[in-house]
Parts: sequence; structure tokens; C-alpha cells
Amino acid sequence: MSDEFFARDSRQPGHFWADNEVLDIYGPLLGAHGFAVYMALTRNATNGTGECKLSTSKLAAQLGMSKGGVFNALGLLVKLNLAKRIHAGDPAIRQSTFWPT
Repeated sequence: MSDEFFARDSRQPGHFWADNEVLDIYGPLLGAHGFAVYMALTRNATNGTGECKLSTSKLAAQLGMSKGGVFNALGLLVKLNLAKRIHAGDPAIRQSTFWPT
């Protein structure tokens, strides 16, 4: 296992995926909600940059989760170095940019 973890971005239109390590190594630490949020970040990441610019409200709506649950999962992803918070965005809309790493 390497010290760095990168999400590949060689997706074809209509497809997304993650390395097996996300589930095999981090799955037990993430739990179902953390894994779902990681996959949503990966799915919504921009090709080329890997940035995901979605509010917690939009992520929560996509996953049928509470905003608080998404927020907690994002914090865990950052703590485990599976995602990186790039900037805080406008606090009025609470949108951050995350990059699955």
C-alpha cells in the first residue's frame, strides 16, 4: 500500500469507478455512508482536475442522507487522506471543493 492515494480519472462518458483499495482497505473504516460519499465525490469529479464542487445539500440529496451525515463522512474522508478540501467556498451556501485523492 502506498502512502499516497489517487483517484484515476480515465473515465469514459457514463462511467465512474474507484480503486479496489477504497473498499478493501478503507471500507471498514468508512462504513457504508463514508464509502457512498467517496463514490459520489468520484462520480461528480470533473475530468482533468478531479475537483468536485457540490454542496453538502446536493450530495445528501443524491445519496438520501442527511447533510450532517454527509458532512461527517467528508471529514472522515479528509482525515483518512481519501479526499482533500481545496477551499471553503462561500459560507452562505456551504459549498466546498473536494478532490478525491
